[in-house]
Amino acid sequence: MAVQQSTPTLSFRGTPILIEGLVPFDYRHILGGAAVRVSLGGRDKKGGPEALNVQTLPSGPATLVRFSVSENTPAGSYNGELHAGESRFPMVVEIEGRRQLQVTPSRFSFAASPGAQITVDLAAVNGGNVPVEIAEAGGFGLFDVQGADRAIGEALRSDEAANLKGERRVDRLIEHLANEHGGLVRVQFREGAGLLAPGEFRALKALLRMPDGIKPGRAYSGTWPVANLRLSVYVDVPGYIESKEVQ
Repeated sequence: MAVQQSTPTLSFRGTPILIEGLVPFDYRHILGGAAVRVSLGGRDKKGGPEALNVQTLPSGPATLVRFSVSENTPAGSYNGELHAGESRFPMVVEIEGRRQLQVTPSRFSFAASPGAQITVDLAAVNGGNVPVEIAEAGGFGLFDVQGADRAIGEALRSDEAANLKGERRVDRLIEHLANEHGGLVRVQFREGAGLLAPGEFRALKALLRMPDGIKPGRAYSGTWPVANLRLSVYVDVPGYIESKEVQ
């Protein structure tokens, strides 16, 4: 059956890995052998993305159609046509943005002194369909890995002097926790900063400057944000290890 002017334009929406919409076509016809195909037009003369893994499911008097496209298909609006047996329906497909940045390695562990500068190499690939910005500069905090236990121990050792001053134990805990913070690591990307296009692979090189507040003989951990990812960092500070234990 040819497309008539009164034929409704179908609306489909989703990310590249799952796009779906309803078709006014009885599912029983599909069971009877009617094939469903999707063809999409491009936003330029190169043509549109290929519809993959087309699936159909019953949905009352209509049919739910699902399909996917290449993961790095740019977000935007695409016109197309759905073929259900001999019937054809114009369609508009709204492909949403999907961020999927991968960075390796995702964990770092090294020894560093206060104020030291460490150069690290990374690799990034944008597996999504929208550009991802890798900021040239940034930072993240370091916290003593035993700081929470030490702060709790200090807070529990309340004395009469503190009680007479009207200090609350929770306030003392917050103060001791703040003292266990090692400071801010300054990050500067020397290579690879900027927009990473969908499907693009890039080598990165970053300079990490350790804070002056980290103490010899202690270990610190932090979470380094790169775009929408969080990388784990563990820093061991060489030096004399304090023998004083939390009671």
